[in-house]
Amino acid sequence: MKPELSPPGSRAVATLRDLAVSKWAIVRGSLVGFFVGLLPGGGAVIASLLSYAVEKRVSKEPERFARGAGGRGRPESANNAAASASFIPMLTLGIRGIRPLP
Repeated sequence: MKPELSPPGSRAVATLRDLAVSKWAIVRGSLVGFFVGLLPGGGAVIASLLSYAVEKRVSKEPERFARGAGGRGRPESANNAAASASFIPMLTLGIRGIRPLP
């Protein structure tokens, strides 16, 4: 039997079991976020949406998609990776990844 994720709203911090179940989704989200973050004008929001779309397509159980720690970890890992990767074009080319807020 496949290990279950914690129910939504049950914990604020993911358990080790939640991380073990969603580790490949987090790796995929990080890779998507990194490569989107490399594009000038790409940004964390685009990376999160693209990661969500990829994971929804790859999901084996679409009716239970985006529940629990896996649903939070996938787009959030893409968001963090894109924010970090956006420094590469800024430092090498002088092109900002996203426009700063006014």
